[in-house]
This record gives sequence, C-alpha cells and structure tokens, in this order.
Amino acid sequence: MSNHPHIQLLSYSQPSVSGRCDGKALVKLDFNGPFKKARFKLMYGEKPKLRTVNIADSRRSYGFGQNHRYTSNCAEAQIINRQFRVYGNTQPGFRGYSMNGHTLVTLKDNFVDVGTNLTIEVGDEMLRWKTQNRNRAGNRQGNFETMREPSLYKLSGQNTLYGPQEQLIFAGFNRVPLSDQWSGSGLCNVKITLLPDQGKSKIGKFALKWTLSRKCRVSFSVCVIYIVNCATNGSCSL
Repeated sequence: MSNHPHIQLLSYSQPSVSGRCDGKALVKLDFNGPFKKARFKLMYGEKPKLRTVNIADSRRSYGFGQNHRYTSNCAEAQIINRQFRVYGNTQPGFRGYSMNGHTLVTLKDNFVDVGTNLTIEVGDEMLRWKTQNRNRAGNRQGNFETMREPSLYKLSGQNTLYGPQEQLIFAGFNRVPLSDQWSGSGLCNVKITLLPDQGKSKIGKFALKWTLSRKCRVSFSVCVIYIVNCATNGSCSL
C-alpha cells in the first residue's frame, strides 16, 4: 500500500491464524494541510478486551494520558475493555477540566460491547462520539456527544510547555501508539475519513482502501479502510 501525504500506515500485523479480531494497526494523520477533522467508524464483532482504541496527538502515548513526558500536548481517547476514557493535555489550566485532579476529563463504563458500532470525530480542541448497539432491542443508536475544550487535541499549531509542537494524530487499533506490547482484541473493522476545511480547500474525491485480511468480516482480524480525500461538502463513500 502506498501512503498518502496526510495519512500514513505506520504499523500493521498479518491476519490472525485463529480467525479472531486481534490484528493491530497504527496510523498517522497529518493536520498540517487541508484536512481539519478525522472521523473514525469502528465496529466491534467480538467482546472488547484490553486496549482496542487509542487516538492521541502524541506518538509515545501508551494509555491513561501518559506519554513518558514526550510532549505537553497529549490528549487521548482510549477504550480499554468496555470502558471509554478521555484524557486532556497538561497545558496551563488543565485541572479546571479534570475529573480526577490530573488529566482524565471523561469516563464512561459499559461503553462498547459485541455488536457496537462506534463513531469518533477528532478536530482541533474537539472530540465527539456516538454509539449504535446492534445487539440491543430496536438497534438503538445514540446521539452525538460533543466536547470542545482547550484541554483536547492541539491541531492548529499551538505551542507546547515542553516537547515538540506537532499537528499530528496517532491512532492505534487493538494497540496503543507507543508499542503493540500494550494491545487488545475485539475491534474488527475501522473506517477513517479525513475531512477538509470547509469553504477553504478545494479538494477532489479520492479513495484508498487497504485491509489487514482478505475479507472484511468479523471472523477475521482488523479491516482498515482509508478514505483519504473527501468532497468539500463532506460526503465520502467507497
């Protein structure tokens, strides 16, 4: 697979010989260009175990808001087992957004399970999400919940207290960005959409598809689909 200038596959594993959803992938998204928002559509086909999602603006993120003090800009959305956790950065005033006196800003129990379809959107100082649980009566779908706080992702060139200033997102699937030694299973399908800056960028539509398995099915490992360029009206499709 060839990489696009604003999306790069850093690491992936081969399909699982056991047929389970335990393949791993690490993707880098670059917000220095025309793209200002990333949308992740995630499907759980098995019971989520350990670290299945970690979306951070630090390459050295390893969960729970930690990145070995590589940079003060280390916001993070994490799913560990069935729990959803959001951590903010350590810029001045971050404790005003904290729920634990440190960098934890949101925690939701029983957030994902077998059959959950989850959408996460990430932008500058913004995070939103919604879930649809296929195994519940009526195929129940929630509404988007949105957070807009200075403690979230710094993607428009903000300075750091320490460490490099980067406009990058690192997304780990069934692993964390730092290393696949901290991993998980249960996440079976991922679709990433990069959206341009509305009204400013004139970008055509281009689709790039890559999978970790021959077939994108629950019985195989992670299937990652990239839709790189979207029309300026925000519509994207394979």
